[in-house]
Amino acid sequence: ALIESSEIIEPCFIGDNAVIKNAKIGPHVAVGHNTTVSNSTIIKTIIQNESSIVDAKLNNSMIGNQVIFKGNKTQQEVSIGDFSSIK
Repeated sequence: ALIESSEIIEPCFIGDNAVIKNAKIGPHVAVGHNTTVSNSTIIKTIIQNESSIVDAKLNNSMIGNQVIFKGNKTQQEVSIGDFSSIK
Protein backbone atom coordinates (compact mmCIF):
# COMPACT_ATOMS: atom_id res chain seq x y z
CA ALA A 1 0.00 0.00 0.00
CA LEU A 2 1.02 3.60 -0.63
CA ILE A 3 0.07 5.99 2.18
CA GLU A 4 0.80 9.71 1.76
CA SER A 5 -0.12 12.61 4.07
CA SER A 6 -2.70 10.44 5.82
CA GLU A 7 -3.68 9.28 9.29
CA ILE A 8 -4.57 5.63 9.90
CA ILE A 9 -6.44 4.90 13.14
CA GLU A 10 -6.37 1.19 14.03
CA PRO A 11 -7.99 -1.24 13.74
CA CYS A 12 -7.87 -1.06 9.95
CA PHE A 13 -7.18 -3.32 7.01
CA ILE A 14 -5.42 -1.80 4.02
CA GLY A 15 -5.29 -4.12 0.99
CA ASP A 16 -2.44 -4.78 -1.41
CA ASN A 17 -1.69 -1.94 -3.84
CA ALA A 18 -4.15 0.38 -2.10
CA VAL A 19 -3.39 4.11 -2.35
CA ILE A 20 -4.35 6.42 0.52
CA LYS A 21 -3.65 10.15 -0.01
CA ASN A 22 -4.62 13.13 2.15
CA ALA A 23 -7.06 10.99 4.10
CA LYS A 24 -8.06 10.04 7.62
CA ILE A 25 -8.91 6.33 7.77
CA GLY A 26 -10.35 4.52 10.79
CA PRO A 27 -11.13 3.23 13.21
CA HIS A 28 -12.81 0.05 11.97
CA VAL A 29 -12.18 0.49 8.25
CA ALA A 30 -11.29 -2.04 5.54
CA VAL A 31 -9.87 -0.76 2.25
CA GLY A 32 -9.70 -3.43 -0.46
CA HIS A 33 -6.93 -4.35 -2.86
CA ASN A 34 -6.15 -1.86 -5.66
CA THR A 35 -8.47 0.76 -4.12
CA THR A 36 -7.69 4.49 -4.01
CA VAL A 37 -8.94 6.82 -1.27
CA SER A 38 -8.06 10.51 -1.51
CA ASN A 39 -9.06 13.75 0.23
CA SER A 40 -11.47 11.77 2.42
CA THR A 41 -12.39 10.85 5.99
CA ILE A 42 -13.57 7.24 6.38
CA ILE A 43 -14.90 5.74 9.66
CA LYS A 44 -16.50 2.31 10.35
CA THR A 45 -16.68 1.48 6.63
CA ILE A 46 -15.88 -1.40 4.29
CA ILE A 47 -14.58 -0.55 0.83
CA GLN A 48 -14.06 -3.50 -1.50
CA ASN A 49 -11.49 -3.98 -4.29
CA GLU A 50 -10.60 -1.76 -7.26
CA SER A 51 -12.69 1.21 -6.14
CA SER A 52 -11.98 4.94 -6.12
CA ILE A 53 -13.19 7.22 -3.32
CA VAL A 54 -12.59 11.00 -3.61
CA ASP A 55 -13.73 13.96 -1.45
CA ALA A 56 -15.82 11.68 0.75
CA LYS A 57 -16.73 11.82 4.42
CA LEU A 58 -18.13 8.35 5.10
CA ASN A 59 -19.28 6.73 8.32
CA ASN A 60 -20.89 3.32 8.81
CA SER A 61 -20.90 2.60 5.05
CA MET A 62 -20.33 -0.22 2.58
CA ILE A 63 -18.80 0.28 -0.86
CA GLY A 64 -18.66 -2.60 -3.37
CA ASN A 65 -16.08 -3.66 -5.94
CA GLN A 66 -15.10 -1.38 -8.85
CA VAL A 67 -17.05 1.61 -7.51
CA ILE A 68 -16.27 5.23 -8.39
CA PHE A 69 -17.56 7.54 -5.66
CA LYS A 70 -17.02 11.29 -5.53
CA GLY A 71 -18.41 12.76 -2.34
CA ASN A 72 -19.30 16.33 -1.48
CA LYS A 73 -17.33 16.64 1.79
CA THR A 74 -20.49 16.32 3.93
CA GLN A 75 -20.80 13.28 6.17
CA GLN A 76 -22.75 10.49 4.54
CA GLU A 77 -23.81 6.93 5.31
CA VAL A 78 -24.05 4.97 2.05
CA SER A 79 -24.35 1.45 0.72
CA ILE A 80 -23.17 1.17 -2.89
CA GLY A 81 -23.19 -2.03 -4.94
CA ASP A 82 -20.51 -3.36 -7.26
CA PHE A 83 -19.73 -1.58 -10.56
CA SER A 84 -21.46 1.67 -9.56
CA SER A 85 -20.39 5.20 -10.36
CA ILE A 86 -21.62 8.11 -8.24
CA LYS A 87 -20.15 11.52 -9.02
